[in-house]
Amino acid sequence: MFDIFEFLKGRLFATRLLLLVCVAGLTAIGIMMIYASGNPANSQMQQFAGYSSLWKKQCLFAAAGFVGFLLMNSFSYKKLGQISFWLYAFVIALLFWLVLDKVVDVPFVTAKHGARCWFVIGPMQFQPSEFFKFAYIVALAWHLRYRSNYRNFSSLIPPFV
Repeated sequence: MFDIFEFLKGRLFATRLLLLVCVAGLTAIGIMMIYASGNPANSQMQQFAGYSSLWKKQCLFAAAGFVGFLLMNSFSYKKLGQISFWLYAFVIALLFWLVLDKVVDVPFVTAKHGARCWFVIGPMQFQPSEFFKFAYIVALAWHLRYRSNYRNFSSLIPPFV
């Protein structure tokens, strides 16, 4: 069974709790700054009057980030490592799908600001290159976890290729 608050247990409890409080404080300060910039108090700030509702959107993003934080901490990173190569292969397939769009018009890929690097599926849109960063780091870490020859450059060529 998943224990969502597993990250608060253990010997680094105070450090983890301090980190969580700092992140929550910085997020709250950021939302307050967005709120303050969207509610002009004087006539020189009237050009920013259209931004008055952006703080609500930022609150939704902060809540989604917190839910993602809890989900990522609800399971062991070791299980993520076991599926890292499948995750890596899936993201490579998504990137290949984008490259294929250069040749043939494929579904779910639309142009955004002149670049065709976004997937749009219903109301959801995402860039696979952002997922690739995560998948690459996890797959590389899993690959190098028990290697003793990772200190020379020639042993790092296969993972980078």
